[in-house]
Amino acid sequence: MTFTAYEGGRVTHMKRVENTSTLITIGELSTPDSVLKIWQLDKIDKKTKGPHLQATINITPGSQPFPVLYKK
Repeated sequence: MTFTAYEGGRVTHMKRVENTSTLITIGELSTPDSVLKIWQLDKIDKKTKGPHLQATINITPGSQPFPVLYKK
């Protein structure tokens, strides 16, 4: 299966959750923040023809690279 995970960006980390159809990716766009996306590989999005995007979470490092903070 081929699909675009980050329009205008790139995937920096990718992990499939063992014994599930869940794929977790972290990618970079044009901002300094990263974006975590949770995909369901067993469900196809009718519009994109790729896997179903279950959630998108912006990751903001704050003034220090660690710990990673979650902002909703």
